[in-house]
Amino acid sequence: TIDASAHDAIVVAIYHAANYDLRAEEYMLSATDEIKNPKGQLYLDDIVHELKPYIDAHYRTLNDRKHTAMLGSSIGGLISIYAGILYPEVFGTIGSFSPSIWMDEEPLYLKTLQQLLKRAEEYKSQTFYFYVGGKEKRFDRNTKENDMKKELEKYVEFLTKNYQGTIFMDINEHGKHGAAHWQLAFPAFFDYWSLQMNSK
Repeated sequence: TIDASAHDAIVVAIYHAANYDLRAEEYMLSATDEIKNPKGQLYLDDIVHELKPYIDAHYRTLNDRKHTAMLGSSIGGLISIYAGILYPEVFGTIGSFSPSIWMDEEPLYLKTLQQLLKRAEEYKSQTFYFYVGGKEKRFDRNTKENDMKKELEKYVEFLTKNYQGTIFMDINEHGKHGAAHWQLAFPAFFDYWSLQMNSK
């Protein structure tokens, strides 16, 4: 997608733990019954204070927030939301594909609201780009089926009322939860971000 685009970008793909439990621990900001030692804040701090400065020092980057985005899917989409909320001075665009809202739902709303009220002005030039599939389902401990699209729509409705920046929602009504669908959704995100980067 990027090779075929008229716009250049440097992609930094951070290797994640192969084990789901370790990956969830790495990406979560709040402790749960299953995740006792969340390391999500450390993960974000490392990106902001170590990784990004290294990339900017060693490559020809446009290092301002307008030209800096973070994108993730599933639980990576969840921590990408936190990246945008907690570091609006760093990330001008957040791509959140099929975020696992349910894994941190109550803290996500509370932490989001606190930040949105405290740093309202900083979000005005920021964008959240959400993607979700209409057939994304999950099952809780009681094997009750839950609709991830509805969970994201609820969160986006909350953001719409409290967030000063731009929100874009991309829904593929036939999409399911998985990398094959996120791959198909990426070109539209990159085109959108490219327009954002090149706007005045």
